[in-house]
Amino acid sequence: MVMCSRRLGSRPSVCVSRVNDYDQVVSRLKRLDAPCHLKTLDTIAGHPIYAVVVNPDADRVKIWVNAGTHGDEPAGVEAALRMLEEWDRELYPATQLLVTPCLNPYGYVHDQRENAQGVDANWAFKRDDVPEVGV
Repeated sequence: MVMCSRRLGSRPSVCVSRVNDYDQVVSRLKRLDAPCHLKTLDTIAGHPIYAVVVNPDADRVKIWVNAGTHGDEPAGVEAALRMLEEWDRELYPATQLLVTPCLNPYGYVHDQRENAQGVDANWAFKRDDVPEVGV
């Protein structure tokens, strides 16, 4: 995060610019312990989109967690990463967890809601022309 402060007239103003580092997200994904299985779903606009499967052989309960659809909302990406890092596999052995921690890495890197084509993927899950929702 980059912060600056300056005076405009008599009132101070603060500008904040967030820098989202997708390489750091990928690094954290690659450090996950077994039985986490990291899969590359696709590469879009130069950025790989990853999914993590925890307990792939579990057959009773299946949960899908999707985050990072809006690139300007990094809290979901961080929450998904922390959930993966702290997931108690022994407590939930019959649960298969599928996590796409950053569905829109282009938007995440550029701190924008939309993907590289300017489309809000959250409203495009029924469209065939939005690559992020096709993964």
